[in-house]
Amino acid sequence: MSSQKNFLLELKNKVISDSSYSVRRYFVDKFFYESVDLLPEKSLILDIGGVKNSKRGMFDIRKFNLEVKYLNISEKAEPDIMADATSIPVEDNSFDGAILGEVLEHISHPEKVLKEAHRVIKTGGNLLITTPFLFQIHGDPDDYLRYTDSWYKKILEEIGFEIVKIDRHGGYFSVLTNQLKNFFHQSNFENFRIRFFSKLLLKYLIKNFLSLDEKAKNYSGNLLSGSTTGFGIVCVKK
Repeated sequence: MSSQKNFLLELKNKVISDSSYSVRRYFVDKFFYESVDLLPEKSLILDIGGVKNSKRGMFDIRKFNLEVKYLNISEKAEPDIMADATSIPVEDNSFDGAILGEVLEHISHPEKVLKEAHRVIKTGGNLLITTPFLFQIHGDPDDYLRYTDSWYKKILEEIGFEIVKIDRHGGYFSVLTNQLKNFFHQSNFENFRIRFFSKLLLKYLIKNFLSLDEKAKNYSGNLLSGSTTGFGIVCVKK
């Protein structure tokens, strides 16, 4: 438990101090760290679209007692399996589980990837997914879509997964903080006062975005209730 608390504190400190570390990435790292225990020790896991080295976040699945294989279409990712995620060249029921971290938005037909994930995972195996929602367009090389949690629930259940949980990663203030953080990171204000007060505002928001989101739940309206940086999904192959 102490190691988990230390890691989460490290994430919070990083999102406050590192201008290039987004609020969205904070939620992604937090979700995977809190969900990785659902993957049994020493099990064979497929990281679909994952990068072996030069990771963008703090979470590294290789630090856990798992056998991980990486699938990617890019040589730079140093994959164990170089292939398109819509056509994975392995037999049915080959893996004990799989993860899809910020990948599906880059796929023009994500349901094909989800069907392949279902095919290669053994019955009872977990699939962990994160996807952005209110987040800037980011080609890698392309960025095609944003779906709601309702879409993921419908499609995953149709494919043959049982939904364990779908987490919304933050609310309105997390989205606002993420956008402002990215804006200030890319801006170079010449006016000292603007720089000074913008940093104070951003520091306050980053330190309090989770508690502000919690308070915002008491207010009605789509602006607050319909805002999130993205989703974290845990599902099981039936």
